[in-house]
Amino acid sequence: MISVRNISKQFKDTPVLQDVSLEIKKGQVIGLIGPSGAGKSTLLRCIVNLEQIDSGTICIDSKKITDAKMQTKTGIVFQNFNLFPQKTVLENITLAPQIVNNISKSKANQAGQRLLAKVGLSDKANQYPSELSGGQTQRVAIARALAMNPEVLLFDEPTSALDPELTNEVLSVIRQLARDNMTIVIASHEMAFIRQIADTVIFMEKGRIVAKGSPTDIFERQTNVRIKKFIQLFN
Repeated sequence: MISVRNISKQFKDTPVLQDVSLEIKKGQVIGLIGPSGAGKSTLLRCIVNLEQIDSGTICIDSKKITDAKMQTKTGIVFQNFNLFPQKTVLENITLAPQIVNNISKSKANQAGQRLLAKVGLSDKANQYPSELSGGQTQRVAIARALAMNPEVLLFDEPTSALDPELTNEVLSVIRQLARDNMTIVIASHEMAFIRQIADTVIFMEKGRIVAKGSPTDIFERQTNVRIKKFIQLFN
């Protein structure tokens, strides 16, 4: 479904991604792990075309991500929510479908209400982001991303700003999306969650993919000393 081939990216003279390749199949859940600065976030941003790659190709259904028709096939949820503070929860969810897809306000609102129910926030439609907890705000961000009906949903450290109790709220929603066969790529330090939810786990360091395999391969059968030490930090 998504083909990332030999992509490289640098900021000024600093390499951030170096010859990265991976294939993402429909319905697959890929977990990205590795130390901060490994290039995980940049990889996600390149896949959704928020960052321009310096070389290589990224294709969705054999069409380059730079094709305008491909822009709505991916959605991304950031670690810092990025909701519009002056708009209600429902307005945050329905704005893009109305502007980008020319959906009527009434239809967008109906879809928005269904998405709020999906993330367990039906009663928060008319509240503002400042009135929500961190976990609730992140669930709104997930609903907003889903409002564009993406074929692939990417998560960039979605729980890094949350305490453990609120983290579970967000992970529960992501877990349900995976059960619904949503194609997901998630960068996270929640090792237990990645081990549970991912079909394939990728370990990145210094802009490269160092290892790739099943959760069992990465978490139980790993022989790479560097990866073993990294995983042990979270046990």
